[in-house]
Amino acid sequence: MKFVIKSHEAKVETYGGIGFTSKELITHENTGSKTMRLALIELPPGYSTKEHVHNCEEIFYIIEGRGVVIIEGKEYPIEAGDAVYIKENLRHKTINTGNTPLRYIFVVSQPLRPWSPSETTFLEK
Repeated sequence: MKFVIKSHEAKVETYGGIGFTSKELITHENTGSKTMRLALIELPPGYSTKEHVHNCEEIFYIIEGRGVVIIEGKEYPIEAGDAVYIKENLRHKTINTGNTPLRYIFVVSQPLRPWSPSETTFLEK
């Protein structure tokens, strides 16, 4: 079991067609965590995540950039220093509206181990 994950050890996922990367820092696979996942998300200018829902809670902390998070159809402006809480099963997506990458720490309480695609339902193609 690992307690410290060095940045260079983290798995980086690139979501083709969506345009963002996720640096998977704390996962079940690399620490044995049973209920938490931590990642660094980077969304280039003009890109967005697809609208989706999770079967668990989610928290973001915006490190850099600005954008909009849409939760259940309502837009909330976000910028560096802001925090976002999303309750399970709420429709949401994040859009980078700035001229620089939107970077944020992503924490999710994932009840299924190991991570399963069934935890996220994408509502957009």
